[in-house]
Amino acid sequence: MEEFRRLVLTPEFGEWLCTVANTKDSQQIADLCVKVLEPEGRALPLIEFLIKKEIRTTNQAGILFRSNSLASKMMSAWSKLEDGQLYLQQVLTEPIKGIVAGNYGSLEINPINLADPSMLERNIAQLHQIIQRVFDAIVAGADKYPLRFRMVCSYLKQYCGEKFPESALICVAGFVVLRYFCPAIVAPDNTGILEGRFYEC
Repeated sequence: MEEFRRLVLTPEFGEWLCTVANTKDSQQIADLCVKVLEPEGRALPLIEFLIKKEIRTTNQAGILFRSNSLASKMMSAWSKLEDGQLYLQQVLTEPIKGIVAGNYGSLEINPINLADPSMLERNIAQLHQIIQRVFDAIVAGADKYPLRFRMVCSYLKQYCGEKFPESALICVAGFVVLRYFCPAIVAPDNTGILEGRFYEC
């Protein structure tokens, strides 16, 4: 671990990392980098470097950070830091517990899978209600969003905006929604939002 720590603190580490990290091991490398670099205050500069590199080497805005790239994996690892998990618990615990405890019945909206087609509109309305509840909680807790997460959003908006001005906010949403909120909503027991006994309800 000490040898790895010395390596990651060198200026050339970012370029070297991009040449050796592949899809198979990139998440493990990203998790280790965040663990080692964060106490040194070096994780955020590495994330900034990887964001700039991916944007610089990508020709289409629509595919930015949508693959299992090292930049995407680093941002995912970054989102698992303690203050990020605490924020998710503060913002999402109440609406998620309400959803899990609620008696919504079927939420199927694929007509092919519905035994009673007349339930489609009712199920869609129920889903809208659930989504609105979660969305309202996120908006209400926006002022609690951790500063270092805002920094990542700032990098995404700045560097994406320089090359793809029309897609700058889409880049930000890709991190905040796809890499941060969605995993917590899909698996709330992994972030401490729910204990196992609630998840089994």
